[in-house]
Amino acid sequence: MDPTRGYYSLIQYCPDASRAEGANVGVVLFCPEKPFLDVRMSAGNDRVRRFFRGDAVDLERLNAAKRAFENLLRLSAREFKSRDDLEGFMMSRGNELLLIPLRSVKVRDPLETLDTLYAELVGGRAHREPVRHRFAELDALFNRPDLRARVSFDQRVAVPKLGRILKIPYAFTNGIENLVLRKVFHTSVPTDAAMKLVVEGDLLFRYAKKKLIVVARFEEDRSLSRSDPSAIPNERVAFQEVGNLFTEYNTRLVLASELGPFAEEVVRNAQ
Repeated sequence: MDPTRGYYSLIQYCPDASRAEGANVGVVLFCPEKPFLDVRMSAGNDRVRRFFRGDAVDLERLNAAKRAFENLLRLSAREFKSRDDLEGFMMSRGNELLLIPLRSVKVRDPLETLDTLYAELVGGRAHREPVRHRFAELDALFNRPDLRARVSFDQRVAVPKLGRILKIPYAFTNGIENLVLRKVFHTSVPTDAAMKLVVEGDLLFRYAKKKLIVVARFEEDRSLSRSDPSAIPNERVAFQEVGNLFTEYNTRLVLASELGPFAEEVVRNAQ
């Protein structure tokens, strides 16, 4: 995937604007060409306590402000079409959480870049967003104005023979009904997690004539990577490890960080 230009801003806790002192508590990444906009916010406040040692900090109020900021930014994400839009939002901020001026960054995988920026500039445990937010590009694809009318959203599909219900966020038809599911795998044990999905996909294909498409992210198990980083396969290796398994069982696997060709196929063929 070719790199694209992105912009990031640090989120700082600054309780006294006159002192111009702030502690980094999060980072925002915006890629207009994707489009992608998301935020990674600290789960704890150790950095704030160290920075403002001796000062009384209302941690409950700070936590509420961080969660409110995350929600506001994600709700507003579709309104941002350009750098100017995000800068206008930044200028409107007037509370204790401030955004520093935007800086440019080359981006291949937006979520990977966001995680890297957070680790380098903020550090500590990040507040993990719901799974759907880690697939922002997939959501943007199926909500495109030229595609949305050809897509079904939030279906509940029964798996033949098992009676198990799958929650399917997106479905489209191109001669066969395609059920698109998002999934995060740990790179340490992708095959174990994949087995349940391929069995369900095979049953859907053979008995219901439906094709299960799993758009996947492969993320490291952080507890394992700390103990032996060399033992954890990267995303591409993990993807190849389970890819043949999906094909053999009439199920399709798409890598979320390489969504381009799949997106073109959906736009061209969805009925």
